[in-house]
Amino acid sequence: MTLRVDSRIGPTERLITLADGLPAIPERLLLAHAQGQVLFIAGAGVSMPAGLPSFRKLVVDVYERLDGAVFRAIKDTKPRERADTAGLNYGQIAEVRRFERLDYDVVLGMLERRVDNVPSRRSRVRAAIADILRDPVRTPLLSTKP
Repeated sequence: MTLRVDSRIGPTERLITLADGLPAIPERLLLAHAQGQVLFIAGAGVSMPAGLPSFRKLVVDVYERLDGAVFRAIKDTKPRERADTAGLNYGQIAEVRRFERLDYDVVLGMLERRVDNVPSRRSRVRAAIADILRDPVRTPLLSTKP
């Protein structure tokens, strides 16, 4: 690990290089991550080749774990297609409508507020996301082995 100060960013901004050939990362970003204040979401260009689900699939998988009624409404819908919301409450319907608009980040925030009331590090939504992304069946894109 290499520590360097990059004056282009600011006189006190410290950048950390975790390994040769990898880009430097601002120290404050690493600290925020260690405190659970950062969620890294990579686009399909990175995540899918690494065996991770698309953002849409991630949201569907979270609903499968946390809200079976919404899961059944959205699981087979095509992008921008209307889902059958019969039997859902107003909060669930609002989430489905945002899902239909492809606002997946908004949907996860709405779900988190509904099921956890106050978002926190102990959020069931965040735990479900972490579990899905930790699935051992996938082959990692990067290996930590020499």
